Amino acid sequence: MSQTRDTHLSEFFTRSVAALDAASRDSSLLRAIEGIAGSVQKAFREGGKLLIAGNGGSAADAQHLS
Repeated sequence: MSQTRDTHLSEFFTRSVAALDAASRDSSLLRAIEGIAGSVQKAFREGGKLLIAGNGGSAADAQHLS
């Protein structure tokens, strides 16, 4: 690979790690994720289901999530 590509890839991964690190320290984000997970878990325990939908690129995201 060329130096330019190596540099771009390295920078991409560095930014990704920084974003995940910041997310892991964001208490309001963590509380929101815990709340969502709890709601989904409760729905499943009570015989409910989770509906995931999308259109276009969001449809692909919905497929991956499900």
